[in-house]
Amino acid sequence: HGGGAVLGVGAAENYNYDTLSLEELDKAFQNTALVADGKRLEWIGFDACLMAMIEVADVLSGYADYMIASEETEIGEGWDYSCLKTLSDGEHFHGSQATKEIVEAYHTYYETNYKYTPDYALACLDLSRTKEVVSGWESLIDAAAKELHEGGYSKIAKLRDQTKTFGKVSSSGFYDTVDLYDLAGK
Repeated sequence: HGGGAVLGVGAAENYNYDTLSLEELDKAFQNTALVADGKRLEWIGFDACLMAMIEVADVLSGYADYMIASEETEIGEGWDYSCLKTLSDGEHFHGSQATKEIVEAYHTYYETNYKYTPDYALACLDLSRTKEVVSGWESLIDAAAKELHEGGYSKIAKLRDQTKTFGKVSSSGFYDTVDLYDLAGK
């Protein structure tokens, strides 16, 4: 299970559903032989809800080139792992090629196997762009803070209400996360 920046990832059913926070995830990567050897992963993927958040990407940008994740709650069946056979059939797929295969397999699976396809999202994030996005986000926050200080709460609230949201888990449960690109555009 995933909850992105809010709850982390990997609710351990045998340990009171404890999750790895982003801080714990960062610490786990810091303590790997991979990092000690100065190497990076080509890609890291989350078959878990709500992990395509800038906060998650920011943590992982030091350890991988690409991140595959969903900003929405994932359908119960999750990823179509049959695509991994394609990735291991003798051809070497670099990060961007492998991520494309995984995302396309996910899309094809749900479009082929469901008459009604619920909202689903799986994307590849180029982690080399993370710092640029974080910088833009910080500028947006500074502008919003200035607007709030000048009495613009209603204006900001209206724009926020019009922004694409993710994370509805039931009729009464909602993580209330927003699409950063959509929010920034508004």
